[in-house]
Amino acid sequence: MCLWTHVRKTVIIMTIIVVFVVVVVVVVVVVVDVVVVVVVVVGVVIAVVVAVAVAAAAAAAVVAVVVVVVVVVVVVVVVVVVVVVVVVVVVVVVVVVVVVVVVVDYQLTILNLTSTPTSCDVWHL
Repeated sequence: MCLWTHVRKTVIIMTIIVVFVVVVVVVVVVVVDVVVVVVVVVGVVIAVVVAVAVAAAAAAAVVAVVVVVVVVVVVVVVVVVVVVVVVVVVVVVVVVVVVVVVVVDYQLTILNLTSTPTSCDVWHL
């Protein structure tokens, strides 16, 4: 096997690995974010129920509800920001990998075409 074919195979394999890792990271982050949101929402609902049941005055119950709503909004905003950042990072990584693979493959093809004839097929993986 010629060197260029070996390098091309390696680049393709590394690309597949990088894309797989990126997809796994995204799935894990999204699942963790969903779990966090569910836990926070359930905790907030329990806190509101307990606050309303225990509160002696209506004003205390209103304050508890407002605090809980603010906490939920903050958690949801943080989760959304994390998801957006992860998605942006993943898109950038995938674009960089694709560009590198295309450039390397093009360079290898040019090197193969301009080198002395060998038994190595330029398009053979």
